Amino acid sequence: MRETGPTSVSLIICESVLNEATGAASAIRILDVLKIGRLSNIARFFVLTYLHSKPLDSGQHVAQIQLLGLRNGNWVIVANAPPHYFRYSYGIVYSAPGAFMLTTEFTLDLTTLGELGTFWIQLLVDGILEEQTPLTLQRQS
Repeated sequence: MRETGPTSVSLIICESVLNEATGAASAIRILDVLKIGRLSNIARFFVLTYLHSKPLDSGQHVAQIQLLGLRNGNWVIVANAPPHYFRYSYGIVYSAPGAFMLTTEFTLDLTTLGELGTFWIQLLVDGILEEQTPLTLQRQS
């Protein structure tokens, strides 16, 4: 179990997310490599973030999803989503861990993004890096 922040974190990159009225989500076409058409100037994908809290965490938190790319030998933020303020939700058993799910859509303009390759998607919660996962953007041959 993590000592601080969320007790568990999942970052899933996918082509699409289906959200049901019950709150359940389905990640469609989970990926870590996104093949982009030769003539396309857009890369579109979703990041499904799923967090669990320590029991009885009723405070407000802020989640931030960002995309880092290697530019001139340094990792820099090349895209990010607006901060999302949230509180964990609890089911019937309040003493159990709370949960929070966030769906973030990225539509990247490849004419301004720069060189393709491997990027890192990062999740910050309350300003602290909690998790990251790679995504490689490639042109189809």
